[in-house]
Amino acid sequence: MDKLTEGVKVLADSIRLRLRNLLRLGELRARDLTACLE
Repeated sequence: MDKLTEGVKVLADSIRLRLRNLLRLGELRARDLTACLE
């Protein structure tokens, strides 16, 4: 049970990091788009 919980925790952490990176990339892309439009 401990190993399973640990695996789930590691998986959740990696997913959270990936989501955060995607959000950051989206923000940068949106900023670039708005800069081009201005």
